Parts: sequence; structure tokens; C-alpha cells
Amino acid sequence: MQSNLLQRRTTHFTLWAPQQTSPELVIGTFQFGAPPSHVGRRKLALSAVGGANDLWEISAGNCGLQEGTLYHYWFEDE
Repeated sequence: MQSNLLQRRTTHFTLWAPQQTSPELVIGTFQFGAPPSHVGRRKLALSAVGGANDLWEISAGNCGLQEGTLYHYWFEDE
């Protein structure tokens, strides 16, 4: 399967991560303050994309996101 990374990114959180074994998406909302905080933080497991080496993803539709909300996110590997 040939994967089109740019097309996948329109519907999925996508990560190219060589030699990673269990990357996760960390997502929540940023709240300004002293100190600032990351509210509602969740860790979601990414799945390996079949036929594409070192490519991981999770569908945005499977993340429980709310329309009109601005999210702050990053990827981690344990």
C-alpha cells in the first residue's frame, strides 16, 4: 500500500517515527495562567499504518474532539 502522508493528515494525526514502538498522541486544551496548564490532557495510542514503514496514526474522529475547540498536542513514545 502506498501511503500519501499529506492526504492522511487531513483526517488523521499522523507521525513518521523510525524505530518507535508505541507512540502516543497527547492532546488537551491550553489554559493561560500563572502557571499555564494543559487542561483535559489525554494520551491516545497510535496505530502502525500497514504497508508503510515507521508511519503511525490515529483518526481525528476517534479522539473525541469538539468542533470549534483549539487543541494543543504533541507526540510521545514511552
